[in-house]
Amino acid sequence: MPPDVFAYKAINSVAKNKAIIIVPSWWKLFCWINRLFPSLGINLAGKHFQKMQKQLGIVEKD
Repeated sequence: MPPDVFAYKAINSVAKNKAIIIVPSWWKLFCWINRLFPSLGINLAGKHFQKMQKQLGIVEKD
C-alpha cells in the first residue's frame, strides 16, 4: 500500500474516533484469529516472520 493511501485511511479512521485502527483492512482477519485463537495467531506470525527472513536473506544463528 502506498504511504499516502495508508496515511489517508489512517487519518480518516482517527477522525471518525475509531478505537482500533487496522490498515489495510484485510489485516482485520489476523486480528480476529489472534483474539479467538491466540496460539494459532502466534504460530502464523512466527511462520510469516521466518518467511520474511528468508526473503531478506537473514540467517538465524543458533
